[in-house]
Amino acid sequence: MRRRSFKVDNVLAQINSLLIQYLGVPERNSQIVTPLTALIGTVLSQNTNDNNSFRAYQNLVTKYPAWEEMADIPLVELEELIRPAGLTSQKAGTIKTILNMVFNEKSLLLDFDAVENISNDHLLTTLTAIKGVGTKTAACVLLFSLGRNVCPVLCIEYVILLKKI
Repeated sequence: MRRRSFKVDNVLAQINSLLIQYLGVPERNSQIVTPLTALIGTVLSQNTNDNNSFRAYQNLVTKYPAWEEMADIPLVELEELIRPAGLTSQKAGTIKTILNMVFNEKSLLLDFDAVENISNDHLLTTLTAIKGVGTKTAACVLLFSLGRNVCPVLCIEYVILLKKI
């Protein structure tokens, strides 16, 4: 992952400090989901609304209550289950890749014990290496499942910030 400039880091630290002064530190949700659940849920939420991504998610977990059960289902079945979320082929391919990495290759560590001591930069680099997982999706996983102090933003928002400072 490309390292931000000192100037950007400084501006982000100032913004964070001002937000904390004005709003305080937000209370974290006590119901933490696993990194794998957060990753799949966030992939489903890309380029759609909450209702559609939630319906797609519910379709998945109703038919396959455990992610392991879903690892070897045919791609066409996965596509049908997640159809409400849109971009079906793209999202199904990404989810199949993730499930294969976790359960068949055992190459992607997405549990609390395995990632507890791994840096944010390393986790972001690992997750964004997966086709279909961008910086914002990866940051959502770190924020919502691992409680890391990261701010998910789209690449375009980051580019705009760079132009403003």
